Amino acid sequence: MKIRSGFVSNSSTASFVIFGIKGRYVDNDETSYESLEELLEGTGLEVLNQEFGETFLGKMIYFRSSEDYDGNESEETSLSDLNKAQDKIAELKDEISKYFKSDFSIGIHSGITSC
Repeated sequence: MKIRSGFVSNSSTASFVIFGIKGRYVDNDETSYESLEELLEGTGLEVLNQEFGETFLGKMIYFRSSEDYDGNESEETSLSDLNKAQDKIAELKDEISKYFKSDFSIGIHSGITSC
C-alpha cells in the first residue's frame, strides 16, 4: 500500500512571486474587481487573488502552475520592469489604497494560488 504524505490536491495550483501590494481586499460597491482592473489597464500591473482573503496587485516576477512543470523556465523580469512597476504603484497608490484595508504592504511577495 502506498501512503502519500504532504499536500495532496485534485485541483491545479500555481506558485508566484510578485512585486507590489499584498493586503485584504475591501469588498463594496465602489471597489469592484472590474473597476480595479480598469484602473490598472495598460499599466503592466495585474491583480492576483489568493485564498485566505489576501489579494496581490503588482508586476508578476514569476508564475508557474502545477501543469507547467515540464522544465521550461518562466519569462524573466528585468530591474527596469520592476522600477517601472514601482513608479506606477507610487503614482496610483492613493487610488489603489481604497481597494485594500489599511494594513497592506508594498514589497516582493510570494505564494500559491489555485488555477
